[in-house]
Amino acid sequence: DSNTTLGQVNKIFSKKAKIVAIQFEKENQLNNEMLVKRFPWVCEDNKNKDLKNDFFKKINLEKNIFTILIFGGSQGSKIINDNFLNNIKDLSEKQKVQVIHILGEGIVLSKIKKIYDDLNIKSYVSLFEKDLKPFYKISDLVISRAGACSISELIYFEKPSILIPFKKAKDNHQLKNALFMQNKVKSSTIIIEDDLSKNSLL
Repeated sequence: DSNTTLGQVNKIFSKKAKIVAIQFEKENQLNNEMLVKRFPWVCEDNKNKDLKNDFFKKINLEKNIFTILIFGGSQGSKIINDNFLNNIKDLSEKQKVQVIHILGEGIVLSKIKKIYDDLNIKSYVSLFEKDLKPFYKISDLVISRAGACSISELIYFEKPSILIPFKKAKDNHQLKNALFMQNKVKSSTIIIEDDLSKNSLL
């Protein structure tokens, strides 16, 4: 199980299983639990490997500007996208930033890109990225959901984050993941989805 709390099926199966493979220690430790290497399962040699300069040219970003990576998981998140875009003008007036915005499917990419261009904010806008590793590497702050892969990648790449847990996640496991990041890893701030607004995010 890759979350900080066991899912319903794994709770049932864990009673008979010889081994339960987990990424995070549980508060109520299982007799048969075994910690495994956390996601992402990538070669350690690549973690600190510098990106080639042509990567920045490829995505039209610069090296020394505060970079925000924002995404809402594999399906994207309208509420996160909308609230961030409502904030970007005020944010850019306070601090020079550039943005990597992974929108999710079903959104008119050119419309979002135009918002950044009109504000003269450097941006890389995409509907989906198969490999987020290079984007994590160049980011200074990540705004995302709190799914298992996301929190594991944040730990691996040692990135501070603003986490907005998906409120309809089964057993509220995304909130539990986010609380782990806030209280144990001490690298994240949480905004509950119902509290997400222009002021709270800014």
